Parts: sequence; structure tokens; C-alpha cells
Amino acid sequence: MSAEETAEQLNISQGNAKANLRSLAVKGLIEMHVRPDSSREFYYAPKDTWTIARQIALERKRLELDPMLRTLEELKKLQGSDSDSAFVKFRSIIACMEKSANSLSAILDIVSSGKQRWFTSKIFRLGK
Repeated sequence: MSAEETAEQLNISQGNAKANLRSLAVKGLIEMHVRPDSSREFYYAPKDTWTIARQIALERKRLELDPMLRTLEELKKLQGSDSDSAFVKFRSIIACMEKSANSLSAILDIVSSGKQRWFTSKIFRLGK
């Protein structure tokens, strides 16, 4: 589908459609191709929802989770006194956040690795 067709169907400007489609292409969620018989750009999305979910997981991890883990690592290096209750509480919160973030990171690694069957079986087991 071209950006023009997308804009028409969504009732948005062509500039807005092109910007959003290019953003999705940069994130790896769609592919852009120029047909030999046309100078227009055409966009294609994968049909497999698992492929899309994996790509979203990779992007979220790269853009949000990895920077957060680096920041938490730096915060763990802060020095303070064990007699300071505020510092002890701060250190406890950082440790809980890091544990949760590492668990989420491991889940996203599984999702992005393509182990669909293993992952979905674990999720369905949680629902029982």
C-alpha cells in the first residue's frame, strides 16, 4: 500500500502518513519498497503477528528497558549510610526495580528469540 492510499483510507494528510510509515519502517515493523514501474514508495507489513510482536519487544527493550537497567546500575553505586533510613529505603526500592526490570528483560529476550511455543505455553499455564 502506498502512503497516498494509507492517507486516504485513514483520512489524514499524506505528509502525516509518510512520516508515520517511515517511522514504522525504521522500527522494523513494516518494509518499504519502490516498484520498478513506479517512483512511489509502497509499504508492506508482515502477516505473522508473532514476527510483529518480536520486533516490538526488541524495540521496547532497546529504547526503554536497557537504558533503565543502565540507570539502575548507576544508582546502585551511590554511597550512603546504613543508619540513614531514607537511603536504606532508596536502596531497597532500586533493588526491587532492578529485579523486576531484569525479569522483564529475560521475558523480552525469550519473546525476541522466537521461542513462540515455549512462551505461549508458559503464558497459557499462568491463566489456569
